[in-house]
Amino acid sequence: MFAKNKPNKSVWRGLYVRLVIQSMLLAGLIPFTAVAIYLMGDRWYFLAVPYLLTWLFVGYVMSQWKCPGCLRSFLKRGQFGWTLPSRIQCVNCGLAMGEERDPDFSARSPAGLRYR
Repeated sequence: MFAKNKPNKSVWRGLYVRLVIQSMLLAGLIPFTAVAIYLMGDRWYFLAVPYLLTWLFVGYVMSQWKCPGCLRSFLKRGQFGWTLPSRIQCVNCGLAMGEERDPDFSARSPAGLRYR
């Protein structure tokens, strides 16, 4: 009875996890680099380069996450567009993060026309 009214948050869990991982990598960049310099000296980049590559990979994986509303990328418009990791709405259909998909998707206005 209550399960019908409860929104399905498991659809968004993949995006939340990716956002948390990317935020942790970004917040730890300076401390990690300082520790790498302290431990490795002049060869600190042997630790920093894989760290940065991991951060870029997580960004790429985030850009590939599909919106449950329009089934296109949630953070990137088009195939070669910029990824905007701070977005809380789909750049393609305007579905807000954590919302249920609208059963009448055709009635929703496109994201570009929503904010005039």
